[in-house]
Amino acid sequence: MANPLAAKLAEEIELSGPIGFERFMAAALYDPELGYYMGAGNPELDYRTAVDTHPLFAALFARRLDRAWHELGGPVPFTVLELGSGSGSMAARVFRIARELPWGGSLDWTGVEIGPSRRRAAQISCPRARFISDFKQFESRSCGVVFANEYLDALPFKLAKRGDSGWVEKRVGVSEIGSLVFVDAPADPELEVYCRHWADAMPVGGMIEARTDLDSVFAELATKFQRSKAIFVDYGGSAREVHSLRRSSGTALAYRGMQVSEDLLAEPGLQDLTAHVNFDAVCDSAGRYGFGTRRITTQAQYLIDLGIGSYLPALADGPVPERSRYEAERDAVSRLLDPRQMGTFKVLELEFEPEVAMDPP
Repeated sequence: MANPLAAKLAEEIELSGPIGFERFMAAALYDPELGYYMGAGNPELDYRTAVDTHPLFAALFARRLDRAWHELGGPVPFTVLELGSGSGSMAARVFRIARELPWGGSLDWTGVEIGPSRRRAAQISCPRARFISDFKQFESRSCGVVFANEYLDALPFKLAKRGDSGWVEKRVGVSEIGSLVFVDAPADPELEVYCRHWADAMPVGGMIEARTDLDSVFAELATKFQRSKAIFVDYGGSAREVHSLRRSSGTALAYRGMQVSEDLLAEPGLQDLTAHVNFDAVCDSAGRYGFGTRRITTQAQYLIDLGIGSYLPALADGPVPERSRYEAERDAVSRLLDPRQMGTFKVLELEFEPEVAMDPP
C-alpha cells in the first residue's frame, strides 16, 4: 500500500476490526504525522473559503464585530476566538481595519489552528494575534466573540445508509487485496438516535452524514466566556434540507487540487474531507450548553445587511479602475453572493446565555 496513512489505518483495522468513518476522517485530516491539516495536504491549493475570496469579507465582518463590541458593553480588551484560523488572513485583515475603530487598540485575537505549519504562517502574517493548536488551551475570559468560518464541516462524521430493515453504519475495512473499503455494520445507539431524529424521511438506500459529537464542541465553548456571541459560517442547512431526497446519495466529498471527488477513502491525508452541516443539530447541541440562537440566514443576505451592495458602485464612482481589476472585484463579490457558489452558505449567530442552558443528555 503506497499511501503511508492508508497502510497505518489498514494495520489498525487488521488488529481491531473495521473502524467508523469518523475515526478514518479524524486520522485522514488530523493524524499528527500524516494528516491533511498537519502538513501532508495543501489546503490553500485545494479549496478557497470566503475569507480567501476577497478582503471585503473581513471588512464586513469587522462591521459586525463593531456592533458586537457595543452590544457587549465596550469591553477592554475586546476578545475574539477564531476556530480554524488557517493561515491567519482573517485576523491580519481585521487588525488592519480595526485601527480606525474604538476597540482596535485593545483587540485580543486568538486563532485556533491545528496544523503546525499553518500556525507558524499565521503568526508571521499577524504577529499581534496569538495562535494555538486547540481551543482547550484558551483561558477563560469575561466576554468576547467566537468566529468560525468553515469549521463545522471539517468535524469528523459517521456515515449511515438506510436499509430495508433500518439504518446501517458504513465503516471502513480492508479488502482481500489490502485496500481500504466500506463495510456494513449495525448502527450504534448514538447513530441510530441521530438517524431517527434528523433523517427519518430519508428513503431506503439513502445516505447521510452524522456529526454525533457536537456536544463536546459547545460544552467546551461554554467554559470560555461568561458572556459571548458566536458566529458560524458554513455550507449546509436544516436537517430537512441536508438529509433530503434531493441529497439521498449524501453530501460527503473530497477535495484535492480544486477538484471534487466522491472517493472518500482515496489517498487519506492528501485530500480534504467534508460534508454539509445540519444546522438544526448544531442549534440543538448549542442550546444544551446555554447558546441561544439569535439568527440564521444565508451568507448573501448576511453580507447584504452588512453593506456589501455599496462596494462595487463606490468602486465604479471613484477613480476609474482598470477594467481588468474591476472585473476581478466584481467576480469576487459575485462568488460571495451567488447562490450557485457561496451565497447559500449559512451564517448562524448564537449568544451565550448560561441561565437558559438545558441539561446535557
